[in-house]
Amino acid sequence: MEVKEVVPGIERISPALMTDTQIVYRNKMFDTTVYGTAPDAQQIRKVKISQSGRFFNQVDVDAGRRVTVLGDKLKRELFGSGEAVGRSVLINRVPFVVVGVIQNADDNVYNWYDEMALIPYTTFISVWGNNDVTYFFILPDPSFDASQVKQSVINYFASRFRFSPQDDSAIRVVDTTKFFNFVKWFFIGIELFLGACGVLTLAIGCLGVANILYLIVSERTREIGLRMAVGATERRILLRMMSEGFLMILIGGGLGFLLAFLIAEILKMMPLPYWLGTPHISLSVSAATILILSLFAFVTSFFPARRACKMDPVEALRC
Repeated sequence: MEVKEVVPGIERISPALMTDTQIVYRNKMFDTTVYGTAPDAQQIRKVKISQSGRFFNQVDVDAGRRVTVLGDKLKRELFGSGEAVGRSVLINRVPFVVVGVIQNADDNVYNWYDEMALIPYTTFISVWGNNDVTYFFILPDPSFDASQVKQSVINYFASRFRFSPQDDSAIRVVDTTKFFNFVKWFFIGIELFLGACGVLTLAIGCLGVANILYLIVSERTREIGLRMAVGATERRILLRMMSEGFLMILIGGGLGFLLAFLIAEILKMMPLPYWLGTPHISLSVSAATILILSLFAFVTSFFPARRACKMDPVEALRC
């Protein structure tokens, strides 16, 4: 396409031509919206096709083939639970071969295709004789600044159709990168908040472990005094008490990781909305958790153990 060749910084681009018409299969007739697009629309709009089919390709576009991709709901209306790929339908009384079906689009980013039929834009022009592009889908190259690409596109169309680039009413540009950046930082903020909550939870748990260790030291005062009386060094007492603290925190942390793993596996088996993604245990988060837990374990165990090793053996045996 000329726009991609002239304007630098465009990774993918697809025109969108649209019209309302009827689609017919045997004795079933439905009103639908037909979109004429390019193959790049699949990547730009993140359209997932069922395994038995495909999206139309550049060969289909260049040859103006009469092929179509149906939205999931439209496919079910026409074919029910039967196979749609390979069947012929009539769109505007013109036969088209179904080459693909969009996967169930409930609650995902492309659910607006659910009741629509997509065809190559060259076929759209030949069938309806209408080459008026409703809008373009444009995916900027990640190595370019999105705002600069946006302005370059505006300048191109302003030069082509002779209007001022500053005239906002002449062309409407929806810059979704700003929204996605907002969403990105929004979720980063949520992750930081949840991370802080996790750290505080670990800190509270470690305080509980510290209290238990202080209680253990108090209850085992005579035992500690006896060990020191028969030759146990301060270092040995310190390491023994710290190892007990580390063991308790290790068991608690291990159970926590096991529970998190089980929850993630259960969520993977559930029919979650597409936009939620697939839950998994992050190695980086796990490593950070282990590091923080180790630090807290050291601090939590050190002070009760230090109190134990600094005891006077004589006073400890009197208790």
